[in-house]
Amino acid sequence: MSSLEGPFALSSNLQVRVPVAIARQMSLQRGDRLYWRVSDDNPGVIELIPAEIVERRYSAGERLERAAQPAATELVDDHGVRSTGE
Repeated sequence: MSSLEGPFALSSNLQVRVPVAIARQMSLQRGDRLYWRVSDDNPGVIELIPAEIVERRYSAGERLERAAQPAATELVDDHGVRSTGE
């Protein structure tokens, strides 16, 4: 487990700063987008996740779902003519 940094006070706008050591370790830079969530494993813990990781995992899930779907379906028109639904 990594060491703790802080404590850091919330600003009047409910903002908190990311310590420089952690930002460097995670390669975070100004303008990076982040997601916040309450941990599933530790309900009293807030997790901060770079958007790049969330998007990569989400797109991987979409690719897996598309791969699980049939590639084409057979269609029959009003005249009984069959074709593929590609």
